[in-house]
Order: sequence, then structure tokens, then C-alpha cells
Amino acid sequence: MKFKNNFLLYFAIGIIGFSSCKSYFGNTNLNPDDTLAAGANTTLTPIEATLSYTLNGDIARYSGIFDQHLDGNNRQFAGLQLYQFTGGDFNSPWDNLYLDCGNNIRAMEAITDGKAANTYSGIARVLEAQAIMTLTDFYGDVPYSQAFQGLKTTAPAYDKQADIYTAIFQLLTDARAKLLLKANAPAPGGDDVIYGGSATQWTKYANVLAARAYLHLGKVDAGNYTKALAEIAKGGFVSSADDGRFTYLATATGSAPMYQYLNQRGDAENGANYIALLSSLSDPRLKTYGPLFFDAAGSIVHPLFKNQAQAVPLITFTEQKFMEAECKFRTGDVAGALLAYKVAIKSSIVESGVTAASADAYILTTNVVPVAGIGLNEILTQKYIALYMQPEAYLDWRRTGIPALKPNAGTAIPRRFLYPQTEINLNPSTPKGVSLYDKVYLDK
Repeated sequence: MKFKNNFLLYFAIGIIGFSSCKSYFGNTNLNPDDTLAAGANTTLTPIEATLSYTLNGDIARYSGIFDQHLDGNNRQFAGLQLYQFTGGDFNSPWDNLYLDCGNNIRAMEAITDGKAANTYSGIARVLEAQAIMTLTDFYGDVPYSQAFQGLKTTAPAYDKQADIYTAIFQLLTDARAKLLLKANAPAPGGDDVIYGGSATQWTKYANVLAARAYLHLGKVDAGNYTKALAEIAKGGFVSSADDGRFTYLATATGSAPMYQYLNQRGDAENGANYIALLSSLSDPRLKTYGPLFFDAAGSIVHPLFKNQAQAVPLITFTEQKFMEAECKFRTGDVAGALLAYKVAIKSSIVESGVTAASADAYILTTNVVPVAGIGLNEILTQKYIALYMQPEAYLDWRRTGIPALKPNAGTAIPRRFLYPQTEINLNPSTPKGVSLYDKVYLDK
């Protein structure tokens, strides 16, 4: 289900990028005299828009350089292609997730909890879990327990990633409890661009997000693969119709982030190594994911990144099935892994606009299912193809090393984002001496 309120979408997408303030002002933007209707239903769309735009904007492009979905070929991105990043490059994702997501989510929680508006409260906690998970996945230790306190704490301490993940699981537990309760008035509707206010759909989303979180921690403790499967068993996505997606508009200022970037900057191209992988497997998604971004005249021609109404993914059925395939394989259920693997590939291919018959034929090839059977290499490589330009593909590569990638420059591929220069300048608690090549806790 996809819903849109055009005015809110234009407003929400238009304000992204104007966040230059310090990230810890708590609820100072919340007017205690506002009614609930004037607060939650005008706050939810901008939160969803900011989260989606940030994940599919700078984070997708930077992680796309690292996992080679993307090649920088001009101006700034020619340098980024060679891993010439500075702390200043990472200011915007940090500010967007703390200021425009985190602070507004906390404001929404305050007003909806006070009115027992349970569906709003549950959605807010799911979005908070995803925002803080994104921050810690890419930056490592980050402020959380002392964040969002306004002037009370202007230099919040950095929490350990392990502790932040504990908080994420608690947020998702609390969110699902709220979503089980009566919605109460007012309840979200069209202001929820992702699910139109459906508590049932948001509960599925929370279950799949919890599974993703446990999968991220699989390298820390192999028992987390079983926990990921248990979260999906609580009630995950049944088909791609359940996908968590944010729908953009076919306008210059309301279109999806990758189109806006290519239209305004145009200093990157489709990853040559990614295209070569698709070609080597005779993958039918080549015609959708493989074309170059620009034609000889400089017009954008890639099928996905045009000025069009586009439902951009946050978390999907396809990703869930690949998670199931990996976790089942790692826990000894090879038959179950193969079944989930095939469903995931077919879902991805159909999602790309290719026929189900072509998907079935591709799955029958030994490129996809070797005579000796599938292993982690096949599962993670196919997931890497399917999650084209989605940051999760980089996080998978970081924890597994699949697919095998050679650095664009030097001897190593970056493992994390740098702390933003604004944070280094303004918060003395910021860890010192961090390198792009340092491993975060869940990657060690």
C-alpha cells in the first residue's frame, strides 16, 4: 500500500538539506500549546521523507562507491572514487538523522504518548529504531542516551554500539506493543506515506527490521542468526506488496534523491564492476539495473533514475527472503535456505520489471544454483545484485566480504563513515583518530 499527500511531500522533501544547526536541541521546536492534530499529522511525513532521502541520498551514494554499485567519474566524486573523504563529507547524513529525524521523532513521541495515540507512538518508535540503527551502522559509537536533551546536554557522550543495539531492540519491542493497542484519535492516515497508518503493516515492518538488526550482529554472536529467523516468524512480509517504501513525485523538487543528484551534479556513473557481474551471469536484471546513467547527449536514461513517481525502498520482502536464506543456511537448514533464496531472486527479478518466466529460467541455471548446491557466496552475491544502490548491500559486504571486491585505490575498502567535521568541532566527546578503515564493533 502506498499513500501520498502531495502538499506534505513537497514540503517535506523541500526542507531536506537545510539542516545546518547543532544536532541536540531536543524538543525545543515543540510548542506545548499545539494540538495533537497540528503536531503528529504534520510531523510524520517530514520524518519519513528525511529518513528515506538520507538513506537513498548521500548514504546510498557513499556506500555505493564502497561496494562498487557506483563509480565516481568527475569533480567531487572522482576524488571519492579514490576514497578521498573528509569529515565534512559526512555532515549531512548525521544532521538529517539527528535533527530532522531524531528530534522530530522525539517530539512526536512526546505529544502522542501523552494522548495515548498508540499507532502514532508505535510508528515513531519504529522510525527511531531505524534512524539510530543507520547512524550506528555507518558511524560506529554515537550519542544516544544523552542525545535529544536540548541545552541540558550540548556535548552528549558517545554510547557503545552494543548498547545502542540493545536500545534498538527495546524500541522495536515497545513499538510493537503500542501498535497492538487501539489506535485512538487522532490516528495516522494519508500523512503516513509508507503505509497509510496501518498498524498491521508497521508491525510487519518492525519484525523485519528487528531481523535485520540481529543479522547485523551475526558476526558478533552466531546465535543472532536464529534470533533473526524468530523475528520474521512473528509475522514478516508475505509478498512485495508489504514492502516499506517511500513514494516520491514526478517533479523537479519532489522526485527521488538519485534523480535529483544526477540531474544537479552528474559526476558519477553506474558501477562498471556491477555491470560486469550482471553480464557474467547473463542476469535478466541487466536491462533494468545495468544501463549507464547518461546517454551521449548527457540526458539521464537509466530506467530507475528518471524524473518519475518512484516508490524507493526502506526495507522489502526481497531483502527479508535473502535474510531468511542466509540465516537458514548458517543454522543448518540448507533446504529451507534454497527455497528462500529462490523466492528472493524471483521477487527481485519481477520487481525489476522482468517476467516471472524469465526469473524461473534464470534460477534454473547453474550460475544461480550450482550442481553442488548453493552456499553463502551465491546467497550474498544474489542479494548484492538485488539490493542495487541500497546501503544494506554495503553492510552485507562489510560483514561477509561477499562479493569479492578489489579496492578502487590503495589496499583496502573503507569500513565506516568518518565522524562529521561539525561534530568534531562542536562536541569534545567525539572519538579521536578515527579512520575510514577502522572496523566498528559489529564488523570485528
